[in-house]
Amino acid sequence: MKKAFAAVMLMVVCLLIWCGDQKAVEGTLVQVEGGTLLLMTEKGRRVGFTLEDGTLVWTMIDEPEAREILQLDTTITLRVQYTPYSEQWIHLNRETVYGYQADSVQVLSYCTGRKAVLSDGTKLSVWKNSEGEQYFLPDGQQLLLVEYPVLPDGVAGLFFDLNPVVQQRILDYCDKQGLLYDLAEELEKAYSIYTGRQREQTYSFHPRTVSQRSEISAVASRVVYCDTSVQVPGDASYGDGFSRCAAFDRETGEPISLLELFSCPVEEAVGRLLDIIQEQDTAFADRRDAAERELSPENLPDCLAIYEDGITLAFPIGKDGEYGIKLYFDSCPSLTALLKDWAVPYSQNA
Repeated sequence: MKKAFAAVMLMVVCLLIWCGDQKAVEGTLVQVEGGTLLLMTEKGRRVGFTLEDGTLVWTMIDEPEAREILQLDTTITLRVQYTPYSEQWIHLNRETVYGYQADSVQVLSYCTGRKAVLSDGTKLSVWKNSEGEQYFLPDGQQLLLVEYPVLPDGVAGLFFDLNPVVQQRILDYCDKQGLLYDLAEELEKAYSIYTGRQREQTYSFHPRTVSQRSEISAVASRVVYCDTSVQVPGDASYGDGFSRCAAFDRETGEPISLLELFSCPVEEAVGRLLDIIQEQDTAFADRRDAAERELSPENLPDCLAIYEDGITLAFPIGKDGEYGIKLYFDSCPSLTALLKDWAVPYSQNA
């Protein structure tokens, strides 16, 4: 809800700047004194701004609230919208500066005060902005952006159609599962790439990004499917990712094992899935033996994701790395028959 409000406020502020005489400036907060802010702009200029009781102070950062952030003893970056003809001399405790009356103040980011320590002892500063948490080296270089995990949204879509009990059960599950990637490992990877490029003096380093998003992927007569997708940086500038699927009872929200969804024993289901893959990908025959060793009933739930239009499978396949494929219900009747009737997803457009 706060994100939606902040997005609306951003559009309103941009519209006011475009239509009127308002201007905007960004910079680092130097001092807060009563209803006055002192800002160091990106060009090194010190500018003061006065705030009235009704001045809009807002942020797209999830928490804390914008006015609470302004009171923190930390480094904070702001974007202030003001009207040029409101210029005035502003008297602070130790200096008098030229400034304006603020029409709105947006908190862009702030330093949390937390530190992440790498294996060699290097300490990273942790900042928060509207996208997530940023990790900076002591020299100011950003290594990594960890986007805020995205949970199923109740505003629209398949999640909105579920009863409140099921919605809450799914949200609790997503919250409890936590991050599916290793943050410390991603920080070390980013640092290794950065230091390597510094030594080799090759092309510039761009901060890496990791993200995790959970959403309802399909609904059947008795089952709701929730897919959590993770995107992590791969080698060089290429990204990598994986998904984890969970199933829930549509009426109670109780978790259902993915292994209970098949219309045959799990061992048989694995073999039939491999048969279907081989029908769709003739080159798969050469790798069938390796796949049979890797895709077992025990690890099938971690390799399987169910969507409205089909099933994806991703699993290691010996020296060839990971194999991934999506199988579609409409072009593969045997795939639909592999699931129990009550587990076959409805089409969203049906």
